[in-house]
Amino acid sequence: MSDKVDDNRRIKAVIFDLDGVLVDTEIRYVERMKEFYTLYGIELPKDVLHAIVGGSLDVNWGILKPYNPEEWDIEFFKKAYREFSASKEFNYLECLNEGAVEALTALKQKGYTIALASSSSIDRIRRALSECCLTSYFTSVLSGDMFAKSKPNPEIYLKSAEALGLRTNECVVVEDSYYGIEAGKRAGMTVIAKRDTMFGTDQSKADYFIGSLSEIVPLLEVLK
Repeated sequence: MSDKVDDNRRIKAVIFDLDGVLVDTEIRYVERMKEFYTLYGIELPKDVLHAIVGGSLDVNWGILKPYNPEEWDIEFFKKAYREFSASKEFNYLECLNEGAVEALTALKQKGYTIALASSSSIDRIRRALSECCLTSYFTSVLSGDMFAKSKPNPEIYLKSAEALGLRTNECVVVEDSYYGIEAGKRAGMTVIAKRDTMFGTDQSKADYFIGSLSEIVPLLEVLK
């Protein structure tokens, strides 16, 4: 197959989520939240822990609030959890999903513009991309912290398309979480879901499904 760029194709950009898509970090975040609550003598049910997958701290606050001590407010929760998380850091390279580098390289060779839109903080995103040597692949990098509301609000994807100078129907989103898939669909984009086999995530609103990142380019070549 030729790597010649097709300027007439409909899909011109691929916007990736980070956690769960490029790096296999969701299980670490779930375990970390579980451990955080254990410090306060609170045992979170498995279904509640699974429900927070892919959510920002603001979204997760709404899910976890029924289990919180009465004196907690959202600012205490976010500050305390971030301080706890800082003591439980890891190297993102250990979590890099198989085929991520190869998929990004192939997309670049095919002439697709590549962007990233993640609910994680911009510092965490930059560290992940740096540790995995992925920074150079991305034309645009946006964090949920840059917006008043993170996923499932579509704003991060709308702004990503705007930053790329493209219409939303020219962009494909690669997601894994319910919140990310919902955000991509509400932004009017085609959504590819990387299948979840661990948390029972509702991915039913996605347009297409892949088992591994190596399937992205062949799928896009069909969609173009």
